[in-house]
Amino acid sequence: FYTCAYSPDDPANKNAGEYPISLTSTLSSDNYVFVPAQDCKLTVKPKDLTITPNPVSVTYGTALTENLFSLNVSGWVTGDEDLASQLNPVYNHSVVAGSAVREYPLTVVITNTNELPNYNLVCTEGKITVTKAVLTVSADNIQVAYGAAQPNYTYTITGYQAGDSAAVITGAPALSSSYNNTSPAGSTFPIVVNTAGMSATNYAFTVGGSATLTVVPAVVSIQSEPTFTVDFK
Repeated sequence: FYTCAYSPDDPANKNAGEYPISLTSTLSSDNYVFVPAQDCKLTVKPKDLTITPNPVSVTYGTALTENLFSLNVSGWVTGDEDLASQLNPVYNHSVVAGSAVREYPLTVVITNTNELPNYNLVCTEGKITVTKAVLTVSADNIQVAYGAAQPNYTYTITGYQAGDSAAVITGAPALSSSYNNTSPAGSTFPIVVNTAGMSATNYAFTVGGSATLTVVPAVVSIQSEPTFTVDFK
């Protein structure tokens, strides 16, 4: 029969490595002498441990910080799950605060593999997704004199990231109100902002707070009649 010290239930004898196998023979024969084989061994190979960075999502213009990274680890032998805290990962990627909106590869290297001799660490690729930042388009309050034509509406855009400016935007917002040149002084009208005609690679658009068009009295200039002086004759 065979004997071997290896046992998956024995903490001292369950690790990857080589274990000698002892053979004791009880066979007998008048014509043969049975000699147990020598140098028999059991080889326990390290178990594959698959390590993948969890997906990371970051808004355009935002710097990545270490707390955003984590690992998904599969393949632990039951009872070894707590060893996850011993993993020392170094994450590699090319994303910076101004990286364009898209997906980027995220890789990981475990720097202390020698501390987990029972496992063969298989690191697979994760991803970082840079999502669009939001630009807020707000109409400016405006006053028009009674009887005036439709004004030129103005607006303000806030939320630019990474040193960007209005140059990154294609198109412009459409601004309107229900004002017309017969609207009486004192009337107010909400200004409506429509961003459907705007686009930008790294931005989405939202409408800011309310703005108002106010009709003020028109200015009328009154001049007196000229005064004449004549001599009485």
